[in-house]
Amino acid sequence: MEFWGYKRSEGRAGIRNHVLILPTCVCGSESARIAASQVRGAVNIVFNTGCSDVQANTDMSQKVLTGFACNPNVYGVVIIGLGCETVGHKQLREKIQAMTKKPVVSFGIQEEGGTLKTIEKAVRAARGMAAEAGLQQKELCDISELLLGIECGGSDATSGIASNPAVLARALRQVN
Repeated sequence: MEFWGYKRSEGRAGIRNHVLILPTCVCGSESARIAASQVRGAVNIVFNTGCSDVQANTDMSQKVLTGFACNPNVYGVVIIGLGCETVGHKQLREKIQAMTKKPVVSFGIQEEGGTLKTIEKAVRAARGMAAEAGLQQKELCDISELLLGIECGGSDATSGIASNPAVLARALRQVN
């Protein structure tokens, strides 16, 4: 069984081709949201932490953020940090670049001269990535390359008991 997807250089395939605007802290989340709203094909997340963390939290934050960036549905990443958070934008960029060949750029609000200048640079970078992503063609991928994510409890109280296992069981039958 096959599906039409975007092959990534790491060997995985995604069905989307998003540019991710990724904040490294709560202070960068609104700038990431604004930048993503101005770029067709861009998405963002809200990150509610990132400041004054103990090392274990910093390590977990970096792991979560790199996980978002390395998702096969992401073409490229624009990182926005404040400049004083525990997971710095430059360090996160380097970590992501060590894990993937996706285009990754980062900006620090304090370094760029404020929020508006950072958003302007992030939008420009994201538009460039979105244009590159638009040139990529879908190709046939084996269903074994598809990674499914299921949200438990997002719809009703029984989704984790009934519907999510049913979706997973159906997917596993198709792969085997």
